[in-house]
Amino acid sequence: AKPSVLKENNEIQKKHVSCYVDDGPVYYLQDRSGNLELVFAPGFDKLPALLTGMVLGFVGKLTTRARFECCDVVFPSPLKNQSYVLEGSADRVLIASNCMINRGNIEKLKVIADYCRDKIKALILIGDNFGTSE
Repeated sequence: AKPSVLKENNEIQKKHVSCYVDDGPVYYLQDRSGNLELVFAPGFDKLPALLTGMVLGFVGKLTTRARFECCDVVFPSPLKNQSYVLEGSADRVLIASNCMINRGNIEKLKVIADYCRDKIKALILIGDNFGTSE
């Protein structure tokens, strides 16, 4: 009897396939030269949520050519901002960006201007505010 391709295909589907991916998260350190798998030392439990694109420092050692064992994570400190309080003033400032002021929307902008006329002390326009009329 000639072997059946369909029968062979059914036997292949019955085989159990194990998953190559672990259920736990996998972290990588990446720069222009390549990437390393980041593993954490036994007992290290101070790990908060890590997200792609975070700028962090890692303390540890390179255990293999492609694996870094971390024993501590260093987070950047927040920038120091100089704060100030407006004393004796209830004036309001309106900051608007990309308003696209043109002949096509001037009526809509007049409504906003009338609403803000007595409510703001200063208007600051940022970005591309003047566009071509359509």
